[in-house]
Amino acid sequence: MPTALHILLPILIGIVWGSTNPFIARGARIAAARTIRRITGVAAVDSLLHHLLTPDFILPQALNLSGSVLFAATLGGSNVSFVVPVANGVSLAANAVFDYLLGDSLSSPISGISGLLLVFFGVTLCSLAQQGSGQEA
Repeated sequence: MPTALHILLPILIGIVWGSTNPFIARGARIAAARTIRRITGVAAVDSLLHHLLTPDFILPQALNLSGSVLFAATLGGSNVSFVVPVANGVSLAANAVFDYLLGDSLSSPISGISGLLLVFFGVTLCSLAQQGSGQEA
């Protein structure tokens, strides 16, 4: 029987991924708007260093990558057919919510709300199926 932790971890991972994506994009726009200092003389390396030295980019990126580490660790002890769709679905929904909260407009609010409800319904079905099957989530 799956524990609450086996069900909550993929949801938490999806929230971390989805909530950090808009901030990573915002940080990348901020970094791109600033002049790149020539540190090494190699354009690609200077651009990479420029992004790594931009806190608006690197902090959400680090948090996002920590979610990826947690995802990899979770896959080791959980049912892949449950973890992957739940984490990705919640990530998509959280990304839409955080984009909206940060000021992005929805082209179709009905579609956005419908998508969020469908993700919630899908995650609920996956959770119930795992609990009913007796397999470890």
